[in-house]
Amino acid sequence: MGGVRGLSRTEEDRPVNYASMDVGELAALFRDGDNEAGNEIVRRFRDSLFAFCVRVTGNAEEAADAVQETFLKLLSIRKKIDASRSLPAFLHRIAYNICMDGMRKRRHSFNVMDFSWAEKSFPPADEDVMAIERTHSLEEVWDAVDKLPLSARTLVELRYRSGLTPDEIAEVLGIPSSTVRVRLFRARKLLASMLRSHREGGK
Repeated sequence: MGGVRGLSRTEEDRPVNYASMDVGELAALFRDGDNEAGNEIVRRFRDSLFAFCVRVTGNAEEAADAVQETFLKLLSIRKKIDASRSLPAFLHRIAYNICMDGMRKRRHSFNVMDFSWAEKSFPPADEDVMAIERTHSLEEVWDAVDKLPLSARTLVELRYRSGLTPDEIAEVLGIPSSTVRVRLFRARKLLASMLRSHREGGK
């Protein structure tokens, strides 16, 4: 009978597999004081946040600082984390605000979020926007994204690189999701127009 004792293990004895947890579980554990859950959050989001911050600031060193500050901010407010809300959107909002604050401090008179491009009209396309984008390499598309106005570039980056939904982007930027959808459409039209001009004009 003595051998039976070693056949079962309690839940407490089993190692916790943080990598397999969904984001909501990690957020709840981190909020409640589990530092390893926090480490997993860092591992899971640091690269996408860095890529996002590079696109926004245009500077890798500033982006790295912004990412570090983002996670420090998350640590400082861990007890206020709402695990029912999107953690990716929450992190991107923190990072976005940090990047914007830094840019405003350096460029006092610079309008970092100019949406005048969204009011422009573009010539009607003979092809669907995504069909136009498919005629170019991924590198060409993202090179064109880098030339977009900052506000348009931020929208495209959040949607297509970070994979956030329009509702999550709305949370990041603090605007209605309907506005996000309209501006995303306009940003894609602008991008398609740039790609079309590149194709027709040659290199």
